[in-house]
Amino acid sequence: MLSHPTDKEKKNCFSETNFETVYQYLDNKITTQELIFYAHGNYEIYLIRENEIKIKYRGWSMAIISKERGIFALAKSKSDNEKQLKKANEIFCQLVVETETNGLKPNASHQQTTCYHGG
Repeated sequence: MLSHPTDKEKKNCFSETNFETVYQYLDNKITTQELIFYAHGNYEIYLIRENEIKIKYRGWSMAIISKERGIFALAKSKSDNEKQLKKANEIFCQLVVETETNGLKPNASHQQTTCYHGG
């Protein structure tokens, strides 16, 4: 069961540097444990290409996290899109915290970028 998000997890923490760190962390977990995806609570995290991560919930693609473009929700309605975008950002920030807990630190020399709303 996932714990409640910290203040850091509630904020937008997407950056290209954080993406690279999270991608490396997920790739390591998936490869060493011979998994198809990384399970994060009820969510499935897939590495699509070397620059994209997909989040699925109950078999449905919920969001894409792109190194170049940020986090995009895939819902059709605006209200669902906003909820899914918020949840995807929360999951990404939790993964950033996990990487830090496991000794992977993002390079502080890169500036944080904003999250783009997809739709």
